[in-house]
Amino acid sequence: IYVVSYGPAKLFVDFEIKTALNIIVAQIIYLFISYMLCTLMYNKGVKRINVNGG
Repeated sequence: IYVVSYGPAKLFVDFEIKTALNIIVAQIIYLFISYMLCTLMYNKGVKRINVNGG
């Protein structure tokens, strides 16, 4: 929640470069973890799906 909503809102109200860099690093980590989880779930789904086209 801090990375998605509270952090950017706090920067909008009270900008500090140190806080901005911390939030940007946290957002990059958050995006990487989200990407890895989505890729993992997608690959598991692709292995299980069986589609017959016509």
